[in-house]
Amino acid sequence: HCKECGRSVDRLDHHCPWIDNCVGLGNQRSFYCFIVMLLSTIVTFYYGAFLYLCDVIFPMMTQGSVGGLVHSLALGAVGPELRTLLVLVASLFNLVWLAFVGALVARHSAYMAM
Repeated sequence: HCKECGRSVDRLDHHCPWIDNCVGLGNQRSFYCFIVMLLSTIVTFYYGAFLYLCDVIFPMMTQGSVGGLVHSLALGAVGPELRTLLVLVASLFNLVWLAFVGALVARHSAYMAM
């Protein structure tokens, strides 16, 4: 029995706020596919961020213009540097989601194997 929505669910796992529904025997496979796709999307984001790092940041480091990047960000003169800052901030923020969704996929993989 789900405490959130008051329904009886076979093999209740939890009430998921993302899908606003109970996860149980009837929809566990669909929920698992949803979180695996979410994890693959986050991993694809990090692949794109890695490519950006290799194409933009590493060449800037070899040219010695990282100090110029930090200086222009400190002065508030954001132009092309804003893109780099957004990628770094988004990457840091998504680490939380990567850990959470990764743990959720691992948990449900183990739970579905039982």
